[in-house]
Amino acid sequence: MDLVAKFKGKLGMRTIKTAIAVTLSVATAYALNLNSPFFAAIGALITMQGNIIDSFRMGRDRILGTIIGALVGVLCSYIALGNPIVIGFGVLLVIFISNIINYKKTIVISAVIFISIMLNFKSGSILIYGLNMVIDTLVGIIIAVFVNIIIYPHFSRDVVLNASLELLEKCEKAIKNLVTGDCQLCLDNLAEEFEVIEREYPTFKKEEENHLCKEGKIDLHNSRLLIHKLYHNIHIIGDMGKNNKIDKDNARLLDKMYNIKVDFSEDLNNEDIVYNYHLKKSLEIIITLAKAFNMDYQTKLKGNLKG
Repeated sequence: MDLVAKFKGKLGMRTIKTAIAVTLSVATAYALNLNSPFFAAIGALITMQGNIIDSFRMGRDRILGTIIGALVGVLCSYIALGNPIVIGFGVLLVIFISNIINYKKTIVISAVIFISIMLNFKSGSILIYGLNMVIDTLVGIIIAVFVNIIIYPHFSRDVVLNASLELLEKCEKAIKNLVTGDCQLCLDNLAEEFEVIEREYPTFKKEEENHLCKEGKIDLHNSRLLIHKLYHNIHIIGDMGKNNKIDKDNARLLDKMYNIKVDFSEDLNNEDIVYNYHLKKSLEIIITLAKAFNMDYQTKLKGNLKG
């Protein structure tokens, strides 16, 4: 049973989609009688990424690298096919061109295509051979992108939203534990979702820029800034321990939000004042985020909160 679970954990959706894309690419290459199903399969294999933005990027890099490698290969083939010195010069030229156009990630792909032409070409038109290589690769790229879009597409916006909701819930639990004196709290539990948000956010921005995801009613850009503040405030509260007095305003908020009854004090020292400042800011941010995410609470607060 443990062995089955272990293998199941390693067999993710990206793995399955990669296998499907390669299968369809090879089958399409056979059906269309393409020159080299190998390059169609490699194009699909490299293009399939964990999200759609990266698939587009890898597909772009792959086809651009193929074109550069094919052009340099055709050029050098007229000098001397298979000649080691010419091959070395061609690799130098491939790297130079990739650096000039600032696409350094295409260097390896371009070099592989170039070397393949210089060493594997047997007969016929070298120009047609290079063109077929580009077409075969393009077929694999297109299929991989479509598979990634159609089968369980990964949108970073959804990941950021779900992680934000999870983090908000954990932050609420953290505050409840802190104010009730339960300090058996692992603030590291908050870090997992926070790291997910930070990792996926740049890709989410690219999705928006390329109109690959719906805008939605929730402003995830603003909510991310609020989550940053909430995460920071809760860590400060946690570091200050459990022996701090709670003021009247925070006691009222805790009662209305969570039905938690706590004794309040008006005799606060400097550390208590700092504690209550960060506690109040945390509660206000939670309320703002809850409204943004359309979440229901035990008690809905009415009116404006004081600064």
